[in-house]
Amino acid sequence: MISRGVEENLTKIGEAVRIANIEREETDNDILKKIGEGLQLVSQRVAGERQNRESSEQAVYDLLKDVVARVKNEIDSEKREREKSEDSLISLLEDTCNKIQQLSQTY
Repeated sequence: MISRGVEENLTKIGEAVRIANIEREETDNDILKKIGEGLQLVSQRVAGERQNRESSEQAVYDLLKDVVARVKNEIDSEKREREKSEDSLISLLEDTCNKIQQLSQTY
């Protein structure tokens, strides 16, 4: 009778261990699933941040390109205006020199 009681207890203990192992495996699987989902979410957020950063960098690059183009155009325009002014001044100086030379020859 004692051995039958021990055998029943051992069977109950074995069943409890089997159930505990199943529950532990389910818990482990749930934890792994949640970790996987968390890592996937972090990965998506990192990818989103990377894309935002790249878009921002591109926007800054485009803005700088526009600024450089405008400054270059302004410099070229100023250069043309300066050259015109220099040409006008040289022409005026040549005319003045010619008039002075003519006046000096008449006296």
